[in-house]
Amino acid sequence: SRDWSSDVCSSDLAAVLAICVVAAIVWTVAAGAWPALRHAGVGFLWHQAWNPVIGRERYGARSFVIGTLVTSFGAILIAAPLGVAIGLFLTELAPPAVRAPVASIVEMLSAVPSVVVGLWGILVLGPFMRSDVEPFLGRWFGWIPLFSGTPSQSGVLVAIVVLAMMALPIVASICRELFLGVPADIKEAAVGLGATRWEMVRDTVVHSVRGGIVA
Repeated sequence: SRDWSSDVCSSDLAAVLAICVVAAIVWTVAAGAWPALRHAGVGFLWHQAWNPVIGRERYGARSFVIGTLVTSFGAILIAAPLGVAIGLFLTELAPPAVRAPVASIVEMLSAVPSVVVGLWGILVLGPFMRSDVEPFLGRWFGWIPLFSGTPSQSGVLVAIVVLAMMALPIVASICRELFLGVPADIKEAAVGLGATRWEMVRDTVVHSVRGGIVA
């Protein structure tokens, strides 16, 4: 009984601490944004014009907001499926000799600061995308708006790829931890009932942690 009450207190404390951390993050972001909102009003979020000199200090963040949403959504479209696939490979499919080294590499990549990946994207990936990748994509897939236009080393496509590279190791690491947390008894029971390995992975492993994957 004493151990049970101690576990309950620990979980309550952890939940309260998590709420406090989220509240502190929201407060910090709101406090940092308040001077801009106070100066330009809430319309700052959807106005287009940005002219601090001859436009009587007119500021509009619509382009930045839309750019952030588009690049983040594109990066998640790339990183999420690949991250889930890597997590499944490391927990269910990879041989033991490959599993540990690759998992260590994924953990190390997830710890690389985003500013380092960003600088690499500007100095290395951007010029490569502009000179080799974007002309090829524009020639064959120019009818898609994302691949049309003049190649640029700092365009939307480059930003999507860089953000996907930042997110991929984190998504893969989290998914791997989620899949490792699925009890072996459940997987063995699914196989014992006649499920194939793929059916066990799809209907048992992924289904058990789908909430964590979505989060």
